[in-house]
Amino acid sequence: MGGFAGVIILISLIWRFRFGGANTRRIIVLEYQRGIKFSDGKFTAVLEPGQYRINNKGRVDLIDMRPQPFLLEALSCEDKLGGRVVLSLAGEFAVSNPRLSLMSSRDNANEGPVLISKATRDSVSSLGVRDTTDATLGLLRTTLIERLNQELRTVGLEPKNIEITELWTASTRAMSQEFN
Repeated sequence: MGGFAGVIILISLIWRFRFGGANTRRIIVLEYQRGIKFSDGKFTAVLEPGQYRINNKGRVDLIDMRPQPFLLEALSCEDKLGGRVVLSLAGEFAVSNPRLSLMSSRDNANEGPVLISKATRDSVSSLGVRDTTDATLGLLRTTLIERLNQELRTVGLEPKNIEITELWTASTRAMSQEFN
């Protein structure tokens, strides 16, 4: 029996050294996540989906890469001519740069809509929106998407499927109330 116990101990030691022992822990990065690996407090790598052994001096923060939907309803803005514009937006944003996203914020679900709202106000204020014709709507959408791309990329996010679901100005709102 002594020989058998020795073999078991030897196998367990080999297993421990080969697959990590008391100084490591297993991290699983799921298919919709990326892991940001730190060693001694310094960034070392972005981990793709899979299983990893991390030593106790290391840390891995997981980032959810799935698109996050957003809806901004009745966002009131002022255009460059001083007119009031109210619009509603719907769409999604997703993490495009996990490292930058983690470094700039720990809460993309809340920061994304705030940045989208700011970029929307900036886009509207750069235009003179006096009507809601298709040409105005097209120009606003183009300007808005460019501004959203600029604003969100600074924090590692990317806008997707942006739609202006409602747009009205003071003049178009007054006209619609006259007909009702």
